[in-house]
Amino acid sequence: DPTFAPLCDGFLSVLDPAATGAAQLAYSSFLFGGVFEHIVLDPDGSLVGVGSTSNLAFPTTPGAYDTEFGGLFESIDGIVCRLDPDLKSIVASTFINIWPPWDAASGPDGSITLVGRGALSVVTPGAYDATANGGLDASLVRLDGSLGTLQWGTLLGGDEDDDAFGVAVDPSGAVIVTGLTVSPDFPVTPGAHDTVWGGGLGDAFVSCLSADGSQLLYSSYLGDAGTSVIIPMLK
Repeated sequence: DPTFAPLCDGFLSVLDPAATGAAQLAYSSFLFGGVFEHIVLDPDGSLVGVGSTSNLAFPTTPGAYDTEFGGLFESIDGIVCRLDPDLKSIVASTFINIWPPWDAASGPDGSITLVGRGALSVVTPGAYDATANGGLDASLVRLDGSLGTLQWGTLLGGDEDDDAFGVAVDPSGAVIVTGLTVSPDFPVTPGAHDTVWGGGLGDAFVSCLSADGSQLLYSSYLGDAGTSVIIPMLK
């Protein structure tokens, strides 16, 4: 995409550390009026970007999970895009009703798990939490590698605002997620490091869900009477 989209456009650039000067810029492109919050490099060399767009005409691909713009907020929608290894063409691209997808991780089966704040439209049958809890809930969503199928989606939170900022997937496919909660009733598990909300403007949390998104395996607050949040992405 060589054309700048006014008001809001992201970029994707690749630098070659073996080169010097202007030759270091191996590849650079605008992003069709979208912004990637995070990128995942897959073992096959392809790149998956997750983020958001306010461009109703953001390019999606045939067979994508969601080809219609219509986000959690009226003027913005989440996006997930897979680019081929030379980063010059889109292999798969879909909207996703999470705003914004803050982070993503690839699984052992090639699936992509992303986290942020989501709506009930991304919740699937058998999910750990299929009910809005109050405020805005954190959301975890897993798409297959082709970005054509929503494998599962679940909410995670208590009766106030909750947001997920970082995610990792272990070799079994289980999902570890971290973020910020202001919910005194955020779901924690017996024996966890910290089962009591600390106060302030929020506590960090660390939670682990099963590979199919149906069970909360462990979950803990992490904080004290001040404000605590884990921003760095889990990898």
